[in-house]
Amino acid sequence: MFVLTVIMAMLAVTRITRLVTTDQLTVRLRQLVVRRWHEESWQVYLVHCDWCSSMWVALLVMPATVLLAGGSWLLAVLSVPAASYVTGFLVSKE
Repeated sequence: MFVLTVIMAMLAVTRITRLVTTDQLTVRLRQLVVRRWHEESWQVYLVHCDWCSSMWVALLVMPATVLLAGGSWLLAVLSVPAASYVTGFLVSKE
């Protein structure tokens, strides 16, 4: 069960990170950060860097999953979009 939880957590962190750094849905948030702070600021770097953002997303996701009723339902909700992305990616490779 632990391995499944870790895999679900990894998928959830991956999806949320992509949402923050890449997706069109949050482009206005990234533009707001750029307008508020200068281009070379760490805040702008954070909302554009997948590796940097994923560390902070994981720091938020993991305690939340433990605190909220074991976190299984939260991880399931957060990891389903990432799992569908992975599935689509694998299907498109064929």
